Amino acid sequence: MQKDEQPPAKQPAEITLDQTESVYEKPVIATNCVHEAVIPPGWVPPAQTQTNTEPAKTFPFKLDEFQEAAVRCVDKGESVLVSAHTSAGKTVVALYAIATALRANQKVIYTSPIKALSNQKYRELSEHFDSVGLMTGDVTLNETAKCLVMTTEILRNMLYKGSEVTREVAWVIFDEIHYMRDYERGVVWEETIISLPKNCRFVFLSATIPNAKEFAEWICSIHNQPCHVVSTDYRPVPLQHYLFPVGGKGLHLVVDEHGVFRENSFSQAMQTMKTSNAQQGSGTTRKMNTSEKEDIYKIIKLVMSLNFNPCIVFCFSKKEVENIATTLGKKGIIADNEDRMKAVNSIFDRAISTIPEADRNIPQINNLRPFLVRGIGVHHSGLIPVLKEIVELLFQEGLIEVLVATETFAMGLNMPAKTVIFSGIRKFDGKEYRYINGGEYIQMSGRAGRRGLDERGIVIVVGDERISSKEMQDMMKGSSDPLLSQFHLSFNMILNTLRIEAASPSFIISHSFLQFQTTKKIPQLENELLELEKTHSALPQPSRAVDRFHNILCVHNSLAKSLHKVTNAPITSLPFLQTGRVVRIASDAQEWGYGIVVSFMKRNIRRSDDEPSYVVDCLVAVQKGTENSTPRPVPSVASWTYTPITPACPLPAPTKNVNKHTVFIVVPVKLAAIRVITSIRFQLPPDLNPETARQAVGESLLKVNETFNGVLPELSLEDLGIDDEEVKGIRMRMETLEKELKKDTESITMKDIVKCEEWKKGKAEIETQKSLIEDMKEGILKRELNGMIEILSRFAMLEPIEKVVTAKGQTVCAVNSINEVLAAQLLYTGYFSNLTEPQIVAILSVLLVQERGDDMVEVRKDLVEPIKVLQEEARKIIEVAKHCGIETENMIGVNLSVLEAAYLWTQGADFKTICQTSEAFEGSIIRVLRRVDELLMELSEAAQVMGSEAMIKKFASCSQKIKRGIVFVASLYI
Repeated sequence: MQKDEQPPAKQPAEITLDQTESVYEKPVIATNCVHEAVIPPGWVPPAQTQTNTEPAKTFPFKLDEFQEAAVRCVDKGESVLVSAHTSAGKTVVALYAIATALRANQKVIYTSPIKALSNQKYRELSEHFDSVGLMTGDVTLNETAKCLVMTTEILRNMLYKGSEVTREVAWVIFDEIHYMRDYERGVVWEETIISLPKNCRFVFLSATIPNAKEFAEWICSIHNQPCHVVSTDYRPVPLQHYLFPVGGKGLHLVVDEHGVFRENSFSQAMQTMKTSNAQQGSGTTRKMNTSEKEDIYKIIKLVMSLNFNPCIVFCFSKKEVENIATTLGKKGIIADNEDRMKAVNSIFDRAISTIPEADRNIPQINNLRPFLVRGIGVHHSGLIPVLKEIVELLFQEGLIEVLVATETFAMGLNMPAKTVIFSGIRKFDGKEYRYINGGEYIQMSGRAGRRGLDERGIVIVVGDERISSKEMQDMMKGSSDPLLSQFHLSFNMILNTLRIEAASPSFIISHSFLQFQTTKKIPQLENELLELEKTHSALPQPSRAVDRFHNILCVHNSLAKSLHKVTNAPITSLPFLQTGRVVRIASDAQEWGYGIVVSFMKRNIRRSDDEPSYVVDCLVAVQKGTENSTPRPVPSVASWTYTPITPACPLPAPTKNVNKHTVFIVVPVKLAAIRVITSIRFQLPPDLNPETARQAVGESLLKVNETFNGVLPELSLEDLGIDDEEVKGIRMRMETLEKELKKDTESITMKDIVKCEEWKKGKAEIETQKSLIEDMKEGILKRELNGMIEILSRFAMLEPIEKVVTAKGQTVCAVNSINEVLAAQLLYTGYFSNLTEPQIVAILSVLLVQERGDDMVEVRKDLVEPIKVLQEEARKIIEVAKHCGIETENMIGVNLSVLEAAYLWTQGADFKTICQTSEAFEGSIIRVLRRVDELLMELSEAAQVMGSEAMIKKFASCSQKIKRGIVFVASLYI
């Protein structure tokens, strides 16, 4: 019997709030492990000088199959990628590799994606081994240790500097290697892996990834060594996935512990969902209402009553975390426990004692304690770091029953719960609101189920909007995302590799995972090219006359679009869109013919360019039977209102085809869809609600249309008040082209034009495909590299001919935190010379804020001019980058949300005071100030290269002034 064909568990599909009996059966668990190896051609294993029959490390439990397989690879001295679910026990392999290296008196490096995880791992590894050090940028402990824990960025920087440590390392462990998917930071992993010595061996720990073997092939190709893949989808504790529809009465089991999706149960859940919560807009944020907070409370109350605690509630915003925790705290959902209260207060007081007394009386500290003593925890990036660590320690000690957290809690140390709850299924990913994907769901839901304690883990999803069965299955049962390279070029990499004799940017690019994946695609693309050419060869080539006609038509259409932008602009068109005005409505995909303006209004529709959006209500002809569909204006600017294939929209009936199957209704139309404003205007009846009134007006429109043979007179440029000579020139060129087109309208048919369009489109696709294949064969990112080298040359950071790094370029090789060209410009123009320490710290903070913030910030007088100069320098760099063909979006960001807080902190203000100047969370302010300190160290190193003692002292003084109080309290893990 296949896995998906296993019989469903014998339990009800819905658990109501008064059912408290056990819902478990004894699970049937069958482990599975796939072990593959990628061996380079002609590989000869090195001779074993010594054979150790005893294992490097033993464990007080029997290893799982995948752990044993990975350990055998380490014993052979060969690299291995371990791909397994969260909480499966991947750390065992890392511990064994460390023990193996230490037994041989070799160096081993353990890298993690973030500093907080490095601190946690340092504590964990110190419990197993004696010689452990930590290097995170903030903290350096025991740097001569045989086992060093560090962030991947630190290791990358050490490699570029030629650190002695990197030449001695025998094993490198990359934790959370799936972080290579991260768009901004994934490139750091690739640069690091490429730059490590050839004799180094690797242990890669990853969540499940479908293309693990491809990653191993890449490692094998660039380091000429075997790389094993040990993967398993085995969960030590199987999961059951429930859906709680908002407004419903209970839980619905939708995926059982065998992975079977229960369609009937899902359908029942959707039917019980309140219609008021259905179909929230995908482009807008949705705040949790009171009813939904009550539902969360009901779920947690149920969880507690069934002894499904401890539980983690995952939310997708820091504010939602705070709101849910507040609701739970007010409800008194967990009974008071004297022993817990004493234990929590004892741990809390000891931890808080590390904070200077002056900073202990801040709201976040005072507000958190009452929750913790009740067994409720909060965890998100806005918390003060020491408070996050307190919550983590209390959770590990079993003193927290309900933890409300953002998804970052799913990464790092193994801190599972019995139950995981999703407060929703939509998140903002920095660009848009979307459903969480299968990989994200797997990562978070994997926290459910404690090995050795729970027979099953429980996952509960709060359904706050209607979702299709396929979308739910894609999320709950879908595979994790493949590991796709996010490699991109940076000025830092270019400068560092050009100054090192044994490296170059081209070497890094050619050895990147992106180049590897791209090269593998070439055969497939070549086959696609053959198919395109075959299809195109069957198309008739257009005659010269048809080709000429089509070219003229394309030019005419392009001019028409340019003219439409002017005539359609609100300032031009709105005065003429009076009630009764006849307009022609069309989009690139659909013709609606003529309609009559009823009214227009400014609508608050979220748009990326923040320009006003106008919607015009028009009386139009639609196909009978579709008039009761829900019309809605689409958010797209260039496109227009309706997509005919969507059942929820009326289907147009062009005016010339109006008949007995046509009805007239009023629909909202985006202003961009008004293609022509005619000179004709009707007197409309006062009430268009009656169908008879609408039909009467529609029939009048039909008669006018017949009178003018389907082409109603439009308002001229003069009528619209447009007197611009350039616009008039466009109109004259269009008229000239229209005369040319009329000459051939009798001999050339629309069918000829369509076939010509198809032939040209096919030819363009072939040329594009050929160009793509050619670029891939020549090497990726070639144009980008040339463009960035051109930028560095223009700013005197590279010699333009020899491509040698200049003194100015050498200066900023150590700068990673901000744009390197900007740093060089600020240093070499003496920007910092006349600024005070508070000004410098405040200015640097605006370049380091990564979260969205309030742009409407009042700037103090002594910062106005420095910010203006900073923005002007940034503008110059962006202008040069554009000229060199380099993408400038997000090249240099400026965010003022922590500006005043950074200024006051450097002046000596207390933390409570500076928090009152910003909307940012306390933890976010601390993170920015710590990043400022890192940047100050980088700039100080740059000043040393410049030989500027004055700037070295100034940057050191800035660092001294901010390194105080709660902002730089040491981690509880070290």
